[in-house]
Amino acid sequence: MRVAAFALALALAVSAAPAPADDPLNTLTVQIENADVHGGRLIVGVYDRTSFDAGAIDPILSKTLKAKLGTMSAIFVGIAPGDYAIKAVLDVNANTKRDKSVLGEVSEPVGYSRVVSPRVRPAFRDAKFTIYPGDNTIVVRMQK
Repeated sequence: MRVAAFALALALAVSAAPAPADDPLNTLTVQIENADVHGGRLIVGVYDRTSFDAGAIDPILSKTLKAKLGTMSAIFVGIAPGDYAIKAVLDVNANTKRDKSVLGEVSEPVGYSRVVSPRVRPAFRDAKFTIYPGDNTIVVRMQK
């Protein structure tokens, strides 16, 4: 009886084990709109709650694209299902710094997932979206 109970418990534990964190079949396409510029670099970062709440400085995944006029896309493959936020920064002069105006305000465009007009970095709950198994797409609109 004990052996049967142990075997049942072991079978349930194995079947309840989570899927691998990086499923190569899961993709996230981030479409960037309103990046009206003819040069520079677009940096797209994917953040989990911890990395976003820590200041959205170090993404868990990132892509850098050559900025161009029109809609741009960054594709992330192998992303685990869960809640994430996107932060996109347009480094207009490609100097790898967030340039500021004489008043100390950031002067380069930025965009966040699910946020229409980011005056300040939103809370994770306001920028989060969910990745499901399979193909996922989110649109981020750049704002100055």
